Amino acid sequence: RQFALPDDVTANTLKEIPTLTTPPAWLQTLIADIQRSFAFCKNQQNRELPAKLLLSVEWPAWINYLGTLLNLPTEQLRLEKKLQFEFMMPDDEYLSLDYLLAIGGALRNAGH
Repeated sequence: RQFALPDDVTANTLKEIPTLTTPPAWLQTLIADIQRSFAFCKNQQNRELPAKLLLSVEWPAWINYLGTLLNLPTEQLRLEKKLQFEFMMPDDEYLSLDYLLAIGGALRNAGH
């Protein structure tokens, strides 16, 4: 499910949120939605809850903040640790993982 941020949320306001005593309404809605999804998986699907939440955000304060709000171990998703390989091109030239991630992002933005 996609969750759109309000139009007035910027990178600067996002960085300030972990310092707030009370999360903004949109974040409370997101947290409640995640918790409902976890409850559904546990109660209706008889599945175990995730052991941890992986976030692609690079702000440690956010990772800690969301872990606290969800009461779930949370850490940064590091694709370079998950994808330990080199992509072989014809002619035995190697393309590094950094280039593969950039190419994948460019293709996604182009709609491929």
